[in-house]
Amino acid sequence: ICFVSVFFFNDTATPEIYTLSLHDALPISPWYYFVMLVPLLLAFTYIPAALGSILCLLIVRYLPRGRGLLLAVTGLLILAVAAWLGCSVIKSVRVNMMTPTWFQDLLDRLRITEQRWLPGWWLSSGLMEAGRRVWTESMLFLVLLISNALFFRQLAIWTAARVYRTGYSRLHSERSPRKRTRVSWIDRAIGRATSMLPVQIRLLIIKDLRLFRRDPVQWSQFLIFVGLLVLYFLNIRSFRYDTFYAGWVNMVSFLNLSVVGLLLSTFTTRFIFPMVSLEGRRFWILGLLPIRRDTILWGKFLFAIGGSVIPCSGLILLSDMMLRVRPAIVDWHQITCLVLCFGLSGIAVGLGAKMPNLREQSPSRIAAGFGGTLNLVLSTLFIAIVVVLSALPCHFFFGAD
Repeated sequence: ICFVSVFFFNDTATPEIYTLSLHDALPISPWYYFVMLVPLLLAFTYIPAALGSILCLLIVRYLPRGRGLLLAVTGLLILAVAAWLGCSVIKSVRVNMMTPTWFQDLLDRLRITEQRWLPGWWLSSGLMEAGRRVWTESMLFLVLLISNALFFRQLAIWTAARVYRTGYSRLHSERSPRKRTRVSWIDRAIGRATSMLPVQIRLLIIKDLRLFRRDPVQWSQFLIFVGLLVLYFLNIRSFRYDTFYAGWVNMVSFLNLSVVGLLLSTFTTRFIFPMVSLEGRRFWILGLLPIRRDTILWGKFLFAIGGSVIPCSGLILLSDMMLRVRPAIVDWHQITCLVLCFGLSGIAVGLGAKMPNLREQSPSRIAAGFGGTLNLVLSTLFIAIVVVLSALPCHFFFGAD
C-alpha cells in the first residue's frame, strides 16, 4: 500500500518539482540532508541484495547442474550489451564535441536511468528533495525505499524457507564428473610458439601461464585497463585537435605511449615482480629440478615479455592508426614499445629475484612492500627516460612541419 500510494502521489506532481536548476539551488544543504543520507543508502542497497539472494536460491534449487550454461549465457548477454554500448559510443556525434547539442544527446542516452519504477530514481529524488529543503517529499521517498526493502526481505525469507534445504541437499549430494587430464589448447599453442626454446624454459612458461589464468583477479584487472584504453583510443579523433595545430598529433601520440608504458609498469609490478616470491615454500621443488637457477629467471622473463608485447604493441598501433601519424613514426613507436616491454620486464624479474619475500602468500602485499615500491619507481623513471629520448628526435625531425 505504501509503495502504490507514494508512487502515484509523486506521479501526479509536476516535473519541475524534481529538477534542480542553478537558479533555485542552495549553496549549503540542510542538516537533515546528511541525517537522511545513511538510511536512504541502506534501504536502497537492501533491495538489490534481497533480489540477488532470491535469484541465487532459485538457481541452486532448480538449476544445480546447469550453472555453467547459465553463466555462459549471462556472459554472452553482458558481452552483447557491452558491444552495443561501444558501438553507440563510436557512432555518436564527433564533430560537435563539448557543445550544448552534444550534452543534450548524452543526457538523452542516459535518460533510461530516470525510470520512476527503479529504486535508483527514488534514491536520487529523495536526496535532491532533501538538498532543496523539501523534507516532506524526501521523507516520502525514504518511506518508499524502506517499505520495498522490507517487502523484498520478507520475500527472500519466504523463498529461503521453502527452497534452501532442498537446494543445499542437491548441491552437496551432486556427484562431480571425473575430469580427464588433458592439455588445453592454450598450452598447446604456447608450446608450438615456443618450440625454438629449450624444453625447460618452455615448461616453466606454460606453468606460469596456467597459474596466471587460473586467478581471475589478476587477468580481469589487466583486461579492464586495456579495455578502457581501447575505448579511449577509438574516440581520440573526437577532440579534433589536429584542426588547430598539427604538432599536437606528435605530442599526443607520445603521451599515449607513456600511458601504455605506465600501464605496463603497473602490470609488471603487480604480477611479474611477485612471481619469484610466490614460489615461497615450494621453491625447493624447483631446486630439485635438473636445471640452473638462471633458467628459472629466463623463463619468467620470457613469460613477462610474451604477455606484454602483444597487448602493448596492439594498443600503440591502434593509437597511431586513429591519430593517422606517419609510417616512420609508427615504426619508431613500435621500437620504443619493444624497448619498454623488455626493460620493464627485466626490472620486475630482476628486482623480484634480488628482493624476494618467500614468507608472504599474497601477491598484492608483496607488490605493496619495499621491493614493489622500488620497482614501480624505477619503472617510472625508465619510462620517462625512454619516452623523452624517443620523443625529442621525432619532434625535431617530423613535428617541425
